[in-house]
Amino acid sequence: MTKNFYMQGKSFSIKLKSLAGIVTKLKPLAHELAMSSLAQINIHGNTNQINELFDTMSGAVARDGLVRWAVAHGMVKFEKGKFHFSKRKDVSATPELFLENADKTPFWEFSAAAAPADLKPYDLLESLNRMLKNAKLAAAGESKTHRGVDHFDLLEQLEVVLKSAVVPEQNKSDDLLAKEVAASVRARKSSPATKPQELKAA
Repeated sequence: MTKNFYMQGKSFSIKLKSLAGIVTKLKPLAHELAMSSLAQINIHGNTNQINELFDTMSGAVARDGLVRWAVAHGMVKFEKGKFHFSKRKDVSATPELFLENADKTPFWEFSAAAAPADLKPYDLLESLNRMLKNAKLAAAGESKTHRGVDHFDLLEQLEVVLKSAVVPEQNKSDDLLAKEVAASVRARKSSPATKPQELKAA
């Protein structure tokens, strides 16, 4: 026998109000549990509570919101269905500040558009190395987008800056890059070709 799912309007309204009342009471509790879990992470490095909360929750939307919210405001990462403690690179922010910001927006309202969870710190060293590499290609006439380099002398200055700014474990690769750039600079200076200042971008 087919089950009757249909409700009369009055019956539906009564049950809907009952559900709304339950949800109204559950939301503050859910936020309280989430904030406690986040405090355990940021202050003690303990991810037990956040993992228990995640496992208890049902629904992809709520779980996704919790993950984005926690990763954005906590010293935590989410891998293979579990939260793991992870130190943040933006160390200027304190655990207390993370908690204050998290308390402003419940995790179920934390949208993908508002979440900085996918954002990473700007790697200035990487960008400068990339700039140096592209300038080297342009100087050698091997760039697909530029021909020659204006302010060519800045290459040597950039080389010095990068060489003094690299972290120890990157010294080897950056030294190789610096040598290549230095060789390119010497080759450019000894070449009778058009002066760099006269070369314009393609």
